[in-house]
Amino acid sequence: MKVLLDVTESHASAGVGRYSRSLTRALREMDSLQIQLLAGRWEYQRFLAADPAFGELPVVRKSGAAGWLDRLHCAGLERSIAGLDTRRDFASRLQRRVAGTAADWARRTASGWREFDPHSAEVYHRLCGPLPRHHALPTVLTFFDIIPSHHWEAGAGVARVYERMLASITPDTFVLAISESTRRDFLAATGHPPERTRVTYLGVDRRIFHPIAESPSDAAADPYILSVCTLEARKNLTVVLRSFADLCARAALPRLRLVLTGAKAHLLRARMDELGLAASVRERITLTGVVSDAQLATLYRGALCFVFPSLHEGFGLPVLEAMSCGTPALVAAATSLPEVVGERGVTLDPNDPSVWVAAIERLATDPAWHAEQRAWALEQAARFSWERCARETAEVYQTARAAGR
Repeated sequence: MKVLLDVTESHASAGVGRYSRSLTRALREMDSLQIQLLAGRWEYQRFLAADPAFGELPVVRKSGAAGWLDRLHCAGLERSIAGLDTRRDFASRLQRRVAGTAADWARRTASGWREFDPHSAEVYHRLCGPLPRHHALPTVLTFFDIIPSHHWEAGAGVARVYERMLASITPDTFVLAISESTRRDFLAATGHPPERTRVTYLGVDRRIFHPIAESPSDAAADPYILSVCTLEARKNLTVVLRSFADLCARAALPRLRLVLTGAKAHLLRARMDELGLAASVRERITLTGVVSDAQLATLYRGALCFVFPSLHEGFGLPVLEAMSCGTPALVAAATSLPEVVGERGVTLDPNDPSVWVAAIERLATDPAWHAEQRAWALEQAARFSWERCARETAEVYQTARAAGR
């Protein structure tokens, strides 16, 4: 089957980017599918930079506004910059940058970029964002979450794109929800036909996120709790910090540390200032900032546990990554997170720091329970894979093609 995979907006967020790249890799390996990418040049360059192997896939240039913007950047913007006073250092640098980009685009056009032939695909799959208004292909759209409509910090721009996406969905669109929770939210928000709304769980890259043979905790090192965080209110970082402050006040765990990764260190320090954390607590907190996937996997493996009290997630990839490394995960009993950790996973009230303190303390002091949770994390994580996600996505492609438009 010939599938046109639209990677526009595939870097809208870290999670969307990981989904787009990982699913594309898995679909590419399926003998039953012929994948071609649809993108503007800006988008394709970012996609290719993440994995040069995507360069082996056929690529067609996105028409309409995206193609128009490409031409604007390549021609009109260059002419505008040329008219600036190039004696100014900024203008000179900008002119050189635009000229170089235009030359790169010209080379790309000469080496295989082409307009889309509607007869060259049987199914169209938009990975993120609003659907195009006019096309004749059976359509599949991935829906990640309803966070933009519930949490103001997503930003007005994101909210507008979200509303445009909902408005672009027609009753015959097949929608892929990344969790059962997200599927319920989507159906409640849109009234879309349930039979055209399927769950395709995400996966994990086991080349990176895998356990080590020995115990995840080095007895010679200080044990630490790990959390991947941002400063969005829904991520509930305050519960992590307050729980850790309570743990620091207990004599039973004098060496316990907290490692926060993902958010910029200076912003996290400002949040700690707002909460009035004591110096004795702050000196036991490590702020890594943004780290590579390999570094993140190392942090997962070394952690006593992974804590994720988020109030709203579409899926919760960091939880799955931690579990795939053999790290027990403590998550909020909210939205999609119980689906990820499974029936024997630990889900906690996201608004009660005391239950998080109790669970962390038990993991630190009860080796048998820690071993049990580690074994469950690996067993549960094994149920998720990008190969499974790709197979289930391909099944929806088959259904969409059969249903037509």
